[in-house]
Amino acid sequence: AVSGDFNAGQHPWFESRGLFLKVPEVGFRNGALGVRWNDSHDARPDTPKTFQTIGEIMDVDQRLGSEMYADYRKAVQLHWDAFEQEKNDGRKTVMRIGAVMIEPVLMGAGGMIFVDPLWQRALVDEARTRNVPVIYDEIAAGLHRVGVDTCRKILKAAPDVGCYAKLLTGGLIPLAVTLADAAVFDAFLGETKLEALLHGHSYTAHPSGCAAALHALDAYDRMPGSDASPRAYFDE
Repeated sequence: AVSGDFNAGQHPWFESRGLFLKVPEVGFRNGALGVRWNDSHDARPDTPKTFQTIGEIMDVDQRLGSEMYADYRKAVQLHWDAFEQEKNDGRKTVMRIGAVMIEPVLMGAGGMIFVDPLWQRALVDEARTRNVPVIYDEIAAGLHRVGVDTCRKILKAAPDVGCYAKLLTGGLIPLAVTLADAAVFDAFLGETKLEALLHGHSYTAHPSGCAAALHALDAYDRMPGSDASPRAYFDE
């Protein structure tokens, strides 16, 4: 977690070890739709940051060749390299960023902020070049909250791990699920506890939650304009 008053006041032993980046925010300002990005590095976009429609902002494929993408990518690289260099100064063991976690498109825990998906795609692409796994926290944005069953359809990039809840049961009762690709799943596949991912809680796979989720997924399948079944993604 990022350092703050709550951590300092409630947990004086807490030490923030992550790299927390400022995100470009999508929104209206003085009646104009645009992207605001207060990055501390010099590599901030020089291109116009106003757009005509939300669809234009969300069209990541069309924007991949833009100067804005190049500037986003450069800024991510600068932050990443500076962070690892600072952490490794004077250390005998090398420290590296172990994973990238984002709330795609809509940052719920981050303050209900709409994020420029092009910046998040640049972050994911940089993680891929460094062979660092990517986690999508879609607790808030997943399952049609922003018009698609999963935000990978907007970013045009799939995560290694995906987290879902809330609308998984239609918001009726608690249930969460964590999905992983084959490489991550196989890393924790074994016959002993030493090989297993020992993470869970008392209400894991609670039957009432699972029953509600089945009904919710069936309802999403019947939604007008749904181009693909959410159930297919969960069954991959």
